[in-house]
This record gives sequence, C-alpha cells and structure tokens, in this order.
Amino acid sequence: MGFADKYFKRYGYAGVEIESTVSENIGISVVIPCYNEPELPATIDSIISCDKPNCDVEVVVVINSPYNAPDSALKQNCDTLAYINGVNAPEWLKIYAIELPELPRKLSGVGSARKAGMDEATRRFNNINNSEAIIVSLDADCTVGSAYLTSLFKLFNSSNISGCSIGFAHDVNGYSKDIRDAITQYELYLRYYLQAIRFTGFPNYFHTIGSAFAVRVVDYVKQGGMNRKQAGEDFYFIQKLINAGRYTELSKILVYPSARPSDRVPFGTGPVVANLIEKGNVMNVFSLEPFIILKQFFRDIKQPDFSVDNIDNSILRDFLNSEKARYKIDEIRRNTSDIKSFISRFFRWFDALLILKFLNYTHNHFCEKIAVNTVAKELIQISGFTKNIATEPEELLAIYRDAELAK
Repeated sequence: MGFADKYFKRYGYAGVEIESTVSENIGISVVIPCYNEPELPATIDSIISCDKPNCDVEVVVVINSPYNAPDSALKQNCDTLAYINGVNAPEWLKIYAIELPELPRKLSGVGSARKAGMDEATRRFNNINNSEAIIVSLDADCTVGSAYLTSLFKLFNSSNISGCSIGFAHDVNGYSKDIRDAITQYELYLRYYLQAIRFTGFPNYFHTIGSAFAVRVVDYVKQGGMNRKQAGEDFYFIQKLINAGRYTELSKILVYPSARPSDRVPFGTGPVVANLIEKGNVMNVFSLEPFIILKQFFRDIKQPDFSVDNIDNSILRDFLNSEKARYKIDEIRRNTSDIKSFISRFFRWFDALLILKFLNYTHNHFCEKIAVNTVAKELIQISGFTKNIATEPEELLAIYRDAELAK
C-alpha cells in the first residue's frame, strides 16, 4: 500500500499517467505547466545544465489547452510535444510530457495543469513508496541556476521541512526599457510586500510564486494537493503549507522568471507588466499606514487584557468587528493554555489571507496607494531592515534583493 493511496481516492487527478517505469533512485520531480509556450526549450536547457543532485530527477511538462484554443496555440503545443520527445538529456534526468487538451472553461488554466503534473509526480513517487521526495513547481518561461537541483536536495535532506519558497530574480535581458521599468517595479513590490509584512511582526510570510516553490510529497498529500484555480493557485496552496508549519525559504536566487507582458492569466507578472506599460508605467501599491496599524495590533494581542473594544484605531476596530474577531479571539484563548500556543493559533487564524483582506479594506476606506519606489524607501527608513538607502527603483530593488539574500 502506498502512502498516497487514500489521497488519490479522494483528491487525485485522474486520466493522465506516464507509462515508463519509475527509477528507484528518483528524489525530485519538476512540474511545468505549459500552454502555447515557445520559451520552454530555454527552461529545459537550463535544467539539463544543472549540477547533478544525489538522486535521479524527472521533469513533467503538462501541455494543456482550453476548449476552442486558437490554432496558433495548438500548433505551438504540438511543436512543444515534438521538442520534448526529441530532447537529449543525461541519464539521471528524464523529461516527460502529459497532455490535457480541450479543457472545459472552468478547468482551463494553470491551476488544473499544475495539479495534474503534481499529482502525476505524486503517483510516481507513490509507486516506489518514496514519501520524502520533492516536488518542485516551475513555469515554462523561466530558467534556473546550475545549483537549482543540488540546493533543493541538500535543503530537504538536511531538515524536516514541508516545503520552501525559492529565491528568484526576473530576467530582463533583451527586453525594451518600458518592460524593464515595469518588471523592476513589480518585483520591487513583491519584495516590499514581504518586508512590510515581516515588519508588522507577522511570523509566517514567504514569497508565494508558482514558478519558485517546492514541497515534500508527503506534505503535498497531507494538504489535499494543489487546487484548480485559474490563477492564484500557488498563493492559496503555499498558504496552507505555511499555516501547517515547517515551511521555510531557500533565499539563494535560483529561478529567473521571464519579464514578458502577457494576458494568459487574470493576475501575476504578465498582466501587471502589460497593464503598467499601457497605463503609464507607475505602479501604486499598499501604503505603510495599514502595516503600522498591524504592527501595533500584533503587539497588543499578546496582552492578557486585550479587547477589540479598546482598540484606538477605528478602521482596525471596524474591520475586526466585521470579521467577528472578538468571538474568534475568545475561542482561541479558551483553547490554549499559554501565550505561546495562543499566538501560534492566533496567527493561523489571522493569516496572510486575512492580512491581505485588511489591506484592501483600509485602502477602500482610509488611505490611498502610493508609488512603489516611494513606499519602498519609506519602509527602509522606518524599519531599518537594511542600512542602505536609494531612490530609484533599480537601486531599491538591488537593496531589497540583498536584504533577502542576507537573511
């Protein structure tokens, strides 16, 4: 009996299987959703060029298309399949394709493709009963560094982690200035958001990017597998892993996502870049005010006499009342015996999703969004997470990257 048998009966993606025998030495499976993707050969080439880890590796490319996809996209998918069938890889690395053609509208998109690939990786690990193996999530427009596989293998085999976010930096080589400016602002925003949440004292926030995370297969099964959302599937799945504990980060930059504009998904890198170029290339993001409010709130919540009614900030008090926080906090108190367990359970409730909800609430009722370079500079000044300072987005991005690498 395999470790994932029950998972497949309840959650498993049916109908796609790789027929070849699974190597007993396989320890890593890299899953890549792929729709109408001409850049995949560069992704595969970068994996082939990786240093060999102390295990065999499989790459599962999920070639998918929605119902009524244009002929040009279907042709590109056919070219991708032909490429994969003819690729020359080292003996320790096997590259497979599974096809999901004509997906119905509700199931089309990267979520279903990522789930199908991760479930297939799980099935193959289940066949050899290797519950400690690693599933790595990557996108078809990324390249990876030479230490990509060895660093992941070392991290997972030297600690009892459930998963990790992987260091990334968008590849801007060959793009026009407007695209470079747009992606610089977007990546700066991602890193500002990370540091701003950590500034509040919130203990459980990491980057949540579908092209840059990995999970131990047994923990993938425990969390019910990937969801099928058309976009944002990575954020919701990683939040489940984080809330369950034992999640970490591999801060070394090993993944290089593309900076290209795109309209393939409702949100994410491609749509943000396209929208910035169309609307003037200035990215306005969450201001610091709500993060400062949260910082004080997360301090106050540790006090035994804390009460929602005693909160001075009316925006926070109204938001908490709308979330029935008084009853939730009382429930958490009744079911914990010390402050440590209380804080742990509190942050499983007031998690990154609720923080995002509060940020949206405050900017709808209280404050305006601000240019990312302005607010990124302000955060450095008030938090002191780095001694460096700058004004231009490119310089600020370099500072924020260095701060994460130094963690």
